[in-house]
Amino acid sequence: MAEAAARPTADSARFPAEDRAATSPQVAAVQACAKDWRNTPLAERINLVRRLAAALSVEAEPLAALIASEVGKPIRFCRSELQHCVDMLD
Repeated sequence: MAEAAARPTADSARFPAEDRAATSPQVAAVQACAKDWRNTPLAERINLVRRLAAALSVEAEPLAALIASEVGKPIRFCRSELQHCVDMLD
């Protein structure tokens, strides 16, 4: 069982201005992908989302441990949130 990390603070969610500038290419790439996704046939999107749900389900325990260590939540809540994500996607 993963140990909970220290409680996050308001400062842990802040990024220096230069980090925002460094992420601009990534933001542009995501915006381009959103256009491609919008043009993907519905049946293919459904299949991809279900595959994502299956992958999350397979990796649920390591992901829950990672979330617990990064966010500081009890792991049982992280497991529950991941299961909720799987349920919503499937």
